[in-house]
Amino acid sequence: MGANALVENLSHRFTDLLETSGLSLQSSTGRILTTVTQLISSIQFDLESITNASQILATETNLEQLCNKMMGLLMANSGAKKAVLLLKRENEWFIQTRKDITTDEHTDLLHKPFNPTDRETEIIPESVFNYCKRTKDVLVLGDAQRDQRFAEDRMVKNKVRSIACLPALSQGQLQAMLYLENSQTADVFTHETVGILKHLSAQFAISVENAILYNSRNAMVGELQESKERYELAVVGSTAGLWDWDILSDTVYYSDRFKELLGYVPEELSDSLDEFWNRIHPDDYQTTRQAIDQHLEERVPFQVDYRLQTKSGEYRWFHARGNAIWGENGRAMRMSGSMTDFTERKQVEEELKQSEEQFRSLMERSPLAIEILNPDGHISQVNAAWMSLYGVNEEETKEVLAQYNMLSDSQIVDQGIMPLVEQAFSGQHVVLPPFQYDASRTVEELGLKHIKPKAPWIQCHLYAVKDATDQITHVVNIYMDITELKRAEQETQEQREALARVDRTTSMGQLTGSISHELNQPLTGILSNAQAAEMMLDSGHWEKEEISEIMADIVADAKRAGDVIRNLRQLFRKQRVEFLPIDINAIVDETTKLLHSEFIIQRVLLTTQFDSSMPWVNGNRIQIQQVLLNLVINASQAMDDKAGEDRQIDIATASVAGEVKAWVEDNGSGIDPNVIDGIFEPLVTWKPGHMGMGLAISNSIIKAHGGRMWAENRPEGGARVGFTLPVPIEEEEA
Repeated sequence: MGANALVENLSHRFTDLLETSGLSLQSSTGRILTTVTQLISSIQFDLESITNASQILATETNLEQLCNKMMGLLMANSGAKKAVLLLKRENEWFIQTRKDITTDEHTDLLHKPFNPTDRETEIIPESVFNYCKRTKDVLVLGDAQRDQRFAEDRMVKNKVRSIACLPALSQGQLQAMLYLENSQTADVFTHETVGILKHLSAQFAISVENAILYNSRNAMVGELQESKERYELAVVGSTAGLWDWDILSDTVYYSDRFKELLGYVPEELSDSLDEFWNRIHPDDYQTTRQAIDQHLEERVPFQVDYRLQTKSGEYRWFHARGNAIWGENGRAMRMSGSMTDFTERKQVEEELKQSEEQFRSLMERSPLAIEILNPDGHISQVNAAWMSLYGVNEEETKEVLAQYNMLSDSQIVDQGIMPLVEQAFSGQHVVLPPFQYDASRTVEELGLKHIKPKAPWIQCHLYAVKDATDQITHVVNIYMDITELKRAEQETQEQREALARVDRTTSMGQLTGSISHELNQPLTGILSNAQAAEMMLDSGHWEKEEISEIMADIVADAKRAGDVIRNLRQLFRKQRVEFLPIDINAIVDETTKLLHSEFIIQRVLLTTQFDSSMPWVNGNRIQIQQVLLNLVINASQAMDDKAGEDRQIDIATASVAGEVKAWVEDNGSGIDPNVIDGIFEPLVTWKPGHMGMGLAISNSIIKAHGGRMWAENRPEGGARVGFTLPVPIEEEEA
């Protein structure tokens, strides 16, 4: 307690004792001495209590224990029913401890932020807190409700009576605030009590500052110790070699791991800086020196790759990095760092680089167009053959590659092959069907109308490339340019069609008599009926029914003649070959009607046997009719040496195992066994005077339809020649 406080306390106690004793200053000396003796004894007791309390606070360095002890002293010496201890840290106030005797509530170390305006945490009157915070002075209210300065405060209105609030200062700075209250009794905090509390608060502020410093120091020591232990563990356990260069003394320290990486035990390699420079590969010396100088002079981050010679004499690749420590004068004092061996990775990188160069070389030299696609469908790389395939230059290629995505190509979608492409991007090897790719449409959709690419026929092979984790990194698309093949196929098709027309013309020439007879019959009928009708009309004796019958016959004969002429025109006309659904039974029926007169002239008996359940197939009606026409003529010619009454041709159809069959049988002499296996080859014939082209042309037609032809001799005599055509999948399922 300070001197002024002691004097003031002594004066108050002396006056109180005089009044209690009923004495005045003029009383007897003995009685005054007795009273003074009692006063001195009381003062001595208070001084001992204060001294003991101060020692308790002064010797405590643990902040938590210090706050608990301070709270205990407050409650024991103040007469308060409730006490709150606030601590200030970095300009923020926190509730450290609160105690309420009436409710036996005691909460330590709340560390809860304190806001005097917060109604939920309202533990100190806002006006009282702000007053002490501003004045840094003790505030004592004997009866708070009568003090007009604080009577309007919410907490004061709640019938708080005695209040004492003591700021705890250390070197003039607020460290804490002690709040005491008694809501039952007024004037609890007397001058003597306040004097003791002021002394305790002053000591408490000093002890708080010391405890904080002590705890901070302990924390720093702990961190340093932990840091030292971590560093030592890092040095011992690190896979990297560590080095520390004292620039001022030009000495260097190498860790045991550093020496081990070079193939030495710690005792074999000296800590010499020259030792390091002598081991650097000559090609890396200048680069390494330059990297260090730039770091020391320009403070550029230091990291460099170099080769060091090991104990065995070989050079290994190391990656070094480090950092310098600069003094106050800006001069580097020391530099520390690490180095790691990455020789194996370097070798892998070199092999990979070499492999990439070889791949790039092979790709560029490849006559096949190749493109490398990313997993998202964009093209990352193409070769020269790819640009040649589409007829674009390098600049145009860059424009296309910047925008094109295979997974959103509308042509691939329209072709119905996008599911196959998606399978390739999921990791499968996929071969796309051939199709003509209209690159002009693609560049137009990309907004690159100034590019004029080709439209080649292509067939693509797609392969997924995966990494070690089985993740797809690229998809390789290899193009087969089949443009020339398609052009050759088209030329072959045109030649086949030309030969077919020649064959049809030849066949029609052979059937000239039959065709003339076939046309002559309806024309003769028309003439006869017209003459009869004319005679009836001239005579004036005719009936309507007779004239109607005559006119119906004329119409029927005209239709028959028209059908013959129409069929002949279709057989001779040059037309585009289109495959459409056709009925084989109907084509056989049309062909037999066309050859009706020929059968009469040649005295051939014709029988037909149709399978009524025959499905339709895809094909060209005229070409299939030509094949049937050829087979029937061959069958008729094969019976030239037979008597008229013995000539017979049977035509039949059937449906078997996803195919339709049609065949022609005769009862002639059969096919020469020496030529039957090659009967469908060009220039092969078993009939004297014939060129052997009819069946070859027929065979090419059937093959173009996806079918096959066959020939065999019948056991009972004669030959059986026919063909099969595949049934479309949808028709087969139906």
